[in-house]
Amino acid sequence: PSLNCVAACVAGEYRVCVGSRPSRAVVLRDEQGVLAGGVTEGAAQAFAAYAADNVVVSGNMWGSAAYRRALVPVLVRRALMALGEGSL
Repeated sequence: PSLNCVAACVAGEYRVCVGSRPSRAVVLRDEQGVLAGGVTEGAAQAFAAYAADNVVVSGNMWGSAAYRRALVPVLVRRALMALGEGSL
């Protein structure tokens, strides 16, 4: 895969893991409290922007570094929105 992403809420703390970057997966925690009020479209977009600034990617045969860099915020937002749909 070009990139993969998963989001979870563990003991009230939101975490996102981005892998296939192509080195070890990186875990991002919501240290700024962007998602403290729950997952909303705005909060997901803000955390996705944070992820885009903090996840280092490189290119390989599955995608260039620029392509993977563009995927990071998209996949993070989607993962968070999917997580938000599953929570009550």
